[in-house]
This record gives sequence, C-alpha cells and structure tokens, in this order.
Amino acid sequence: MGARKGGAWVVLAAVVTGVGYLGVPYLLDRGADRDRGRLPMDDQAGRRIPQDLAALAAEQPAFEPEPQAEHEADDPARRNADFYWERAYPFESIPAGARLRALKDAQRMRDEVRWARSAADTWTSLGPEGSIGLPGEFTPSWGASSGRVSALAVHPTDGRTLYVGGAQGGVWKSTDGGTTFRALTDDQPSLAVGSIAIDPNNPETIYVGTGEMAYAGDAYYGAGLLKSTNGGTTWTLLGSDYFTKRSIAKVIVHPTDSNTVFVATGVSCCTTGLTLSYGVYVSQNGGVTWTPTLTGGRIWDLKIDQQNPSVLYAAVNATSGSGVYKSATIGSSWTKLSGGGLPSFTSDHYIRLATDPNQSGVVYLSYGDSGQQVGVYKSVNGGASWTRLQNAPDTCDSQCWYDQYIAVHPRSSSFVFLGGVGWSRSTDAGATWSATFASNYDVDADADGIPDAFQAPVHVDHHAIAFDPSNPGTYYLGCDGGVWKTTDDGVSWSSLNRSGLVITQFYRAAQHPSDKGYILAGAQDNSPQMRKGSNVWYTISSGDGAATAIKQTQPEIQYISTQYLRVRRSTDAGVTWRTVFSGADRGAGFIAPFVLDPTDPSIVVAGARRMLVGRQDGVTWSNLGPDWQLAEGDSARAVSVSNTSPRAYWAGSRRGTLVVSTDSGESWYNRTAGLPARSITDVVADPNSQIRAMITMSGFGTAHVYRTNDGGQTWNSAAGGLPDIPVNSIALDVSGSTYTFYIGTDVGVFRSTNQGDSWEDYSTGLPNVAVFDLDFNDRTRQLVAATHGRGVWGIGSGGSTDDGGDGGGGCFRSMRPAAGSAPGLDAVFLLALLATCRAAAAGRQRRRAAAAGRR
Repeated sequence: MGARKGGAWVVLAAVVTGVGYLGVPYLLDRGADRDRGRLPMDDQAGRRIPQDLAALAAEQPAFEPEPQAEHEADDPARRNADFYWERAYPFESIPAGARLRALKDAQRMRDEVRWARSAADTWTSLGPEGSIGLPGEFTPSWGASSGRVSALAVHPTDGRTLYVGGAQGGVWKSTDGGTTFRALTDDQPSLAVGSIAIDPNNPETIYVGTGEMAYAGDAYYGAGLLKSTNGGTTWTLLGSDYFTKRSIAKVIVHPTDSNTVFVATGVSCCTTGLTLSYGVYVSQNGGVTWTPTLTGGRIWDLKIDQQNPSVLYAAVNATSGSGVYKSATIGSSWTKLSGGGLPSFTSDHYIRLATDPNQSGVVYLSYGDSGQQVGVYKSVNGGASWTRLQNAPDTCDSQCWYDQYIAVHPRSSSFVFLGGVGWSRSTDAGATWSATFASNYDVDADADGIPDAFQAPVHVDHHAIAFDPSNPGTYYLGCDGGVWKTTDDGVSWSSLNRSGLVITQFYRAAQHPSDKGYILAGAQDNSPQMRKGSNVWYTISSGDGAATAIKQTQPEIQYISTQYLRVRRSTDAGVTWRTVFSGADRGAGFIAPFVLDPTDPSIVVAGARRMLVGRQDGVTWSNLGPDWQLAEGDSARAVSVSNTSPRAYWAGSRRGTLVVSTDSGESWYNRTAGLPARSITDVVADPNSQIRAMITMSGFGTAHVYRTNDGGQTWNSAAGGLPDIPVNSIALDVSGSTYTFYIGTDVGVFRSTNQGDSWEDYSTGLPNVAVFDLDFNDRTRQLVAATHGRGVWGIGSGGSTDDGGDGGGGCFRSMRPAAGSAPGLDAVFLLALLATCRAAAAGRQRRRAAAAGRR
C-alpha cells in the first residue's frame, strides 16, 4: 500500500454502460436498489453473479470459507485456504486455464513497451539473499534462511551440480555444491515447482513439473511440464492441455529409456468444485504426447523400482479407492494393493512412498492424516506383504498433508529418512530411528508470546531430500526456509541460503522515509524481515510475517505483524520489539491489514471484523466505528486513510464488503452496491479528498480495478485493457496534478496515468511472478514490489515522469512504433529527439522549482 501525497485527483466522467470488460457482458447494478443509509448494514445476499460466469456458477457449490481459527500459531492450512479462496470467490474453484490466458494477454502488453523502456524502468532485486537473525532480538540456530523449497535434484554423476525448485521461486542451479546459485526459469509461464527430474542417461535433459503439491495454493500456478535439453539454459513447455492448474507431484524418467517419462498429477488445496482429470500420465516420446493410465484420484507420490523399472508404485488420494497402486507393465495397467498387513486408507490420509534404489521389491510408505503421522510400513516383496515399523517417529506433527517425505539412500539400503516438520533417520533399514531434530524448540525470554530463538540445526517444515551420488555422507534438505547441506551424514549442517537464492514469499512491505535501502516486509512462514542496505536481510520475529509500517515523521518507530494481526512495535529503529496488540479475538484474518494515519502517524488504523485504532503509537487500542456485520468467516482485507480534514476511512473485506466514513469516523456507510462479488484486496484513498478512491479486487470474470468520485455511492470500472487476473495491490504516485497508479497482479505490475482508462505493462526486469504488494515512497521516489516467491524488487525512480535516467524526461518510454515499422530510428533523428526531450525535462524542473518556491 503505497505512500500518497498532495495534488488534485483528475476524475473522468466515465459511465458504466453494461458493456462488458474485454467485450464480455457483466452486471454492475447488483444491489443498486439497496438502502445506502448508515450502519447497521444489511447483508450481501442480494448480489448478482456476472452473466459470463452464470453457467460456471451453476456447476459449482457456493463459496463458504472455513470458520476463523481460534489460535495465533502458524497455520499453513488457513494460509493456503486464504490464498485460494480469495481467488476463487464467490465460487469454489478458479476457472481452469484462467491464469495462463491472462499471462498471454500480459505478455502481449509487455511486448508493446519493452523496447521503449529505459534503465530507470527496470526492476532490480533487493533480496533477500538469505535472512539471518537480528542480533539481540531473534536468533534462530539454523543460520540464514530463504523461501520454501519444494523440490531438489542432484546431477547423477556430478554431485556439485544441484537443481533447486522454489514453491513460487522457479528453478535454480548450482555447479559448485551450493556455494552459488543462478535462476533458470524467471521468464517461464510458471515459477511454482512441484518436482524436478534429471534424465539419468543424458543429464543435460531436465524436466520440471510446475504446480506445487504441498497442498498449497501454489497449485494454482501450475502450467504444465518444462523441459530443457541444455542443462536449463532454454525451456519448452509440454503437456499444458493435461497439466494446467494441476500440481505435478512427481516426474520420473525411465532409468534406461530416455523417451519414457512418467508424470503424477493432483490438484492441491481447497478445491473440489471444478472437475479436473488427474492421475499418472506416461509419455513414450520424451513428453511430446501423453497417455493417462491411472486416473480418478490425486496422486500424492510416484516411485519406480530402479532395479526393475517396469514396476511403479503410486500413492492415490480419492473419495473412494485411496491407497497404494502397483504397475508391473511400465505404467500401462495398475492394481490396487490390499491386505498383507497394509492398512486401509481413506481420503483423509496422505501417503508418501520410497523404493530402495539398491534392492528390487523393497518399498516403504508413510502416511498421516490432519492430526498426525499414523504409521510407517515396509515391504520386501513388492507390496505383497507389509510390516509396520513400530519405532518410527511422528515427524509430521499434525502436518502430513503439507510436509512429508520418506526416502532411501541410493548408496546404502540401511539409511532411511523421514521428513516432516522436522527430520529423522534410521541407519538399520527402519528398525530404529534417531530423531535428529523432530521439532523445533521455542525460547521466549521476555514472555511476550513470540519466540526469541529456535533450537534446531535446520529450518522447520521439510519437503525434499537429495543425495550426492559420489559422496554418501553428503545430502541436501529442502524446507520452508530454503536449502541445507550436510557432508558428514547429518552430524553438522550448513545453510546454502546466502548463495544468491532469492525465493522468499512476501505479503507486505514498507519503506523508510529517507533511506532507500531500509525496508520492512512480512514473509510467508519466514517472519517479518528487515533490509538495512544489504541484500542479506534480518529476521525479526517468528511465524508468518504480515503487514509492516514505518512512522514517516519518526522512523525509529516501526511496526511489524504476524498472522491474525499480532502487532509488534519498535521504538529504537528495530533494535528491540514488543507485542502491542493481538487481533485474534477480534476476528482478524490470517493476513490482516493496518496502516498509519497520514495526518497523525501516531495512530494505527487496522482491520479485523471491524475497524480498529491504536493511539499513542499503538499503546492503546479501541474500536473505530460500528460493527460491519460481516458474514461468518469474513474479515477486513484492505484499509486506507486520506490525509484530509476531516479524514476519510476506507475498508474492504475478503467477501467484497466496502465500508466508508468521510467524516473522521463519525458516520459510516456500506458502499458495496455497484461492485462485483469479489474479494477486495486493496484501497487507495485520494490523499486530498474524502470522496475519491480506487480499489482492487481478486477473482476472475470481472473487472479488477474500480474508482469512485462520490464516496462510494457509485463505482466505475478502471480496468481498461487489463488481463482478467487477480489484482493484489495498488500504489499511487502524485506529482502536482498528475496521478500515476501502479497495480501488482498475479502476472506482474501495470501502470496507468489516466485513472485506469488504460494500463501499460510495467514489469521489465521482473521475474514472471505474482506481486502481492506495492509500496511507493514519495520522498525517495522508490517503488517496491513484494513478490510471492522471488523476494522484494525495486525501481529507484518510482516510475516518475521526470528524467528517467536517460536525460529525456521519460519521453522515450511513451513512444510507440508505427504499425509495421521496424523498431530502429535514424541516428540523426534520435539525437534531435534526445535534445528535445532533455529540453522538455529541464523546463519541467524549472516549473516545479518555481511552484515549490510559491508554496
């Protein structure tokens, strides 16, 4: 949520005509006859569904979010559900292929402007290249951390070549054992990685299954199977017709036949209303065409018998028929295994498999439910009979659906590994286990409810393990905090997260008023974090980092928050932090909003089930205005405050309720009428008007940006030309009478200088990743983007219409080639044009200096 400053809001008298966005009819008159009076508010039952989605709605159950959680602990289930529900609302599912269609539209817009961009319009990575504990405040024992790693693969003959897959960070490659990494897939259609496979016969051939299968919302980003034949230098997308919006849980290349490739798919997190085909698919031509061979259920895992590669085992989760399936025919036919000591499985069970690479017929499975790891089993005869390993620990710790794996060392059948919240190992083929770090231990020295340290050698929540083929004691772990490496069979561990691996998933960011290098940002499962001029950041607290803020008049006063609006404050520029508020009992959402009042920044304005205000720099808290009367499970998603007198307060909820006060909170109005039934993701108030604002919305099948000129009594679409994609954030740069808006979407950043009548792509240099938040600093002129998987990025000029670094006042950026013309221009004309632009820029600077003198 960006900074706002003075200037006049230029309002266009646009009229909503009922002509559809992108040519598709939709209705904006839902609730037009509703009472517009003061609160108490009426319910939202009268909403009308857009015509273009009526058929889809008829096929899907109504959207009903889960009840508000009762605790403040880390909650991956709620986190993932919030992510998916927000994009699906008011339906149960996101339309299949919707993101890829939007991505193609965004790419066309990108191509229109890319050649004209200057260096000042190019995004730069601001890290984190590893996050370390803040000295004296929060010091986890595992060292530097990064974002969630969902897949690992090591070169079959060169143990120093390692591929890492981020949950939404793409594929990274190291050729020096993890000392350095470089990104390989920033420009690919999906950066969500579910599996990585290296062709054992030709290690330059790499397959990447997109769409994470950790029962996370990142399944939404699944686009198909990426294939490279040159070690990741270039990629081809395969199987998008089969695999779009699915999670690819596993990719396997046949050990002796490179043309035979297996893919196991599912769809993870939150959706049952949209019919998708998923299962095991086989290609016999290197991924060009695919044949489904085992369908009807989500495939959680797939393993091949390395000694007898005609045999495969699949772990299936289905409404009926859950269990372990075996194929002895290279995947062409399957038989469900039952009896022989194998337990009965239901759709509530999450199964993982391992085959012993050294012995044919030796199979392990672990399974759990939402409560615990129920059991670990072993078969030595290809699944004909099974023995329960009685001493196996519960490494899942109630999260088997999220983080669970079992693996056998490729050089020793005695070494078996279990991963979950923590990690455990057996050195006698599963008879006994050593819980090397089965869980983390919190240390809360100041008893404020926030851990000050974690006592574990590796970050929690494990998803992947990979082994060095030439050094049996060397292997790698991938978890929610990045990648760790051991060279002595797990006796000691080293973090590889200060090696250029930038894959942290952020929610929100805030900037220092004068120091461009100082940023606070909240990271998914990796805490609130602080940047102090270096791309190595500091981890401040624990849990899921959420909204942050820095007091612009006294930057030593700073705020961070974690899930359910637990707010902490520092009064010494981030040296120490103390909890000042918890919104769990106020019905706050998992990631809840708060901002500082621009007129009086000693006041914190937050949103939960109603508006909240923290006065005296957050010392005392009270309700601001009446109860919104939101539906069960609903809560505030966005808040904004004008810097006028009286103030205007704007707030939007997850289920699309919009409330407004234009008289400093004395009276409140429900201004939802005229808006589509979608989650409201952000609000930007006109800094100089109580009645003008712009909002952004999630979901599909409607416009995603709206503006009002009358305090929300009427709304007009401001989504001119945008792709049909969720918009997550909006930031505003006001320069005199010029308003420049920026929006962060699931397919990048866009910019408008005409109040949303038209937008242009503004993603040059940015990876192909979702942008969850934008923050514009009107003093330093820096625009910052918090991304969902590639860290934080910045543009130093803030997209100003001033000289953009070329001395040309940005005029090159506004040029477009004539239809059919070549992009080149005559050199003499270019020099003349540059001189003209520089003269225009100098004129603007003189006028602004004169205007500043008059003020």
